[in-house]
Amino acid sequence: MRLGLLLLAFAAFIGYPLPAFAQPTATARVSQDVVEVGARFRYQADAAVRGGDEIRLVSTPKFGKLKPVGQQKVPQIITVNGVTERRLSLRYALVAGEEGVFEITPPTFSVGQQRVAANTVKITVVKAGAAPQPSAPKRDSRYFIDATIEPDHREPYVGQQLTLRYDLYVDGAQMDIQPSNSREPSLDDFWIHELTDRIGRSDQMVSVNGRLYRRSPMWSYALFPLQSGPIEIEPAAVDLVVGGFFRRGEATSIEAEAVRLNVRPLPPNAPDGFHEGNVGNWSFSVSTSESQTRVGRAFTVELTATGSGQVSRVRLPALAELDGARKSDVDRSTTTTIRGFTVGGTAKSTYTITPTVEGKITIPALEFHWFDPSSQKYRTAQSEPVVVSVAPGELGPAPIAPAEMAQRNIAADDDIVANLIAELHPLRDPASFESAPDPARFPSLYWLFFSASFAGFVWVSFGPRIRGFVRRAAPQREQRTHAEAALERIDGVGSDPAELARAIRVGLHEAWGIPLGAVTAADVQDALHKRGLDSDAGAELADVLAECEAARFAPDGGRLAADGSRRARRALEKLAAMILVLLAFIPAARAADWPSLVAEHPHAVDVHYNLGTQAAIDGDYGVARLALERASYLAPWDARVETNRSHVERIVRLTAIEQSRTGRTMEGDETLFWWRIATKINPHMLAWLTILFWLAAAAAVIVRRRSDSPATRDAAVVGLVLAVLLGAAMTFGAMARSSVLTEARPVVVLTDDLELREGPNVAAKLKRTPPTIVPGTLLRVVDERQEWVKVSWQGDAGWTRDGAVHRVDLP
Repeated sequence: MRLGLLLLAFAAFIGYPLPAFAQPTATARVSQDVVEVGARFRYQADAAVRGGDEIRLVSTPKFGKLKPVGQQKVPQIITVNGVTERRLSLRYALVAGEEGVFEITPPTFSVGQQRVAANTVKITVVKAGAAPQPSAPKRDSRYFIDATIEPDHREPYVGQQLTLRYDLYVDGAQMDIQPSNSREPSLDDFWIHELTDRIGRSDQMVSVNGRLYRRSPMWSYALFPLQSGPIEIEPAAVDLVVGGFFRRGEATSIEAEAVRLNVRPLPPNAPDGFHEGNVGNWSFSVSTSESQTRVGRAFTVELTATGSGQVSRVRLPALAELDGARKSDVDRSTTTTIRGFTVGGTAKSTYTITPTVEGKITIPALEFHWFDPSSQKYRTAQSEPVVVSVAPGELGPAPIAPAEMAQRNIAADDDIVANLIAELHPLRDPASFESAPDPARFPSLYWLFFSASFAGFVWVSFGPRIRGFVRRAAPQREQRTHAEAALERIDGVGSDPAELARAIRVGLHEAWGIPLGAVTAADVQDALHKRGLDSDAGAELADVLAECEAARFAPDGGRLAADGSRRARRALEKLAAMILVLLAFIPAARAADWPSLVAEHPHAVDVHYNLGTQAAIDGDYGVARLALERASYLAPWDARVETNRSHVERIVRLTAIEQSRTGRTMEGDETLFWWRIATKINPHMLAWLTILFWLAAAAAVIVRRRSDSPATRDAAVVGLVLAVLLGAAMTFGAMARSSVLTEARPVVVLTDDLELREGPNVAAKLKRTPPTIVPGTLLRVVDERQEWVKVSWQGDAGWTRDGAVHRVDLP
């Protein structure tokens, strides 16, 4: 009994989930119960649990005829009164397309072994003008959200900084009002810079209209409009719990007023050489590293713009070719600074100049143009000419032309890549489809005693063979079940062409994995042929689908010939007969369609290993890196996986170096360094060591209390100190490992033409994609906004569509 209590205490201390004390909850709500046709409203579902259990999304909400136009997934960790609560919020922007009462099917979440669904929400859609208009709380109410924006004239220019701030005001005499959940506004029309950490988090007592309020800062942003025209910033919102001391607390939701802007385009007649990103208040200078040099000894010319504005969009003038000198490619860099609430920084362009003849080199006067919103005028700064004296010297050999250097690099790299590919471990045959445990979760408390010796002997002796057969046969048996369901569906159709086409479509999709869009008269035969299935059956199904399509629009009421269903069933029976053959020859049954198998077994190490190895052999290094990184993430102790992963990583690095010709790559983020270390730690061994050290500490305490020998008691003290130190180290190591795996969010680039933008919007300016970002490069996600993700590399970051990069850690 005492041992059991000790184990429970240790489990609670080191962060093991205890289901009896961590019951998850889920809720859903809409911003308005009644909306007009064509109006936009918000739907949010939240799942929460106390403790450190990870919340996962099992199924998304179903909106029916309500059209989602935006979505956001927000994980949060909140600490209230010393109790940590983990929360996952799903936020959707919806548009009502027609009148009626609609029901939103809630999402389902999982927390450990438990599943929880949010409540069902109903929304009423009425005609335009018939819905009650929501209003923000008045300033004399018990609580309200105040939105302030500077400048307050609400007509900024494109690229001009606005400062938006939200504060929550609560009646100072009301101590039973507490915020429980807040929702930031969507800011898709702006380039955003967070200023929340600069406004302070302490509450203040202020007077508004003669009434005392407690003001709590919420958010602050520096916003730069991306395009001209009217813009409406949707209201920020917060949930409040009113009461709770002597009566049951009541939940209410309040919103700030919507912020409406009219963004003006930049005035016409801009000077020649002006760039649209040069908006703000800037100074410009040109300097050289040397005033005197000699032939062959290089010096640098630095163009610098410093001031306030969106520094990442600033474009400096170009330095033309100079007589008597060789000029290198420009090296551009930006540094962002914040003074007060004003965002600015420094933009630099650096050129390396190598004199080729003695005499003087003159850096000509350069002009830098920008638009100043405060004066509403274009301004120009002109630098002074800079003269550099060149003494006689020896000119070194001319640099190798880029084309020639590229050919040399490619020839050398091809040999290295060929050797690396030859060293890859082969594919695993047969592959195991057993799912690996989630590496980000600290493993559950292991049982100290296992099953009886005889059962253990049987399992050790025969378990692998039985398990392997079951794993290999299960997919085909499941497929056969789906095939039989498809045949039953065909039998119940009759002669309705639409229902027959739908039954064929669903049956091929569920039983053979054919995409629904490929089940057409034109494409179904080719789709079956690519999967090695019966071509004759495909031709028969193509004919039946063509007849269904023709019958649906026939003037005689859309009836199909009597033998249509019979021919469709016969074709499906041919396909189903192949499954029986596969079941008879299980070891050779699964073809190497590894992408499809990954979708079926997303946590199977062998499937990712085989996909990555095959992709590397085929030269698709983006897919190879992603698959092998996932295999390594799931099984960090697998030597073959790590060997192939490191080989592909070297190939990707060679590709990046060859493309950039700088000898550098974009991988080297500090967080990714710790993520790599964390993925190499075996969580099971860490769990065992943690438990053993704390049990050793408890044993040392018991020995010290019960022993009468001074030597034994002294030894127990030494053992206690060592066990506590090691137990604490293991506990904090486990916590740090879990935190790194959760927060790092590494992604792999899969496309050659990765588009990076300055904001999460198609209207945002395109950034220059570094040449060192190639398919297979490992980057890190630092922010998400609906279908956009912000990835970072060395000293810079940019937004891209979430489909252009793929996360390593699987959901």
